Amino acid sequence: MKALPSRPGFVLWRSLDLGRLDMWGLMLSLEGAELFWRLVLSYMGIGLVVGMALCLGLVGRFDPVAARAPWNVRLLFLPGMILLWPLMIIKAIKGKR
Repeated sequence: MKALPSRPGFVLWRSLDLGRLDMWGLMLSLEGAELFWRLVLSYMGIGLVVGMALCLGLVGRFDPVAARAPWNVRLLFLPGMILLWPLMIIKAIKGKR
């Protein structure tokens, strides 16, 4: 197997075997990488469902100002709600304080 040319700023893979990738001495199997991405996509999918539910009206349970906000403003909050969906569920359950 030919060695890759060394260039500054590029990571030089020590092993190009498709079964396992070796970068900085860490071994990562393709199954492990697939599991990682499945977990990330599952988290984001749940966040999307929760974020859409909050945008459609549940946000009024804990923030009356956001409840009166127009749709385009609520959609601006959607990426944050997707990432922080566990906290948003807790806030929606607890309600106003």
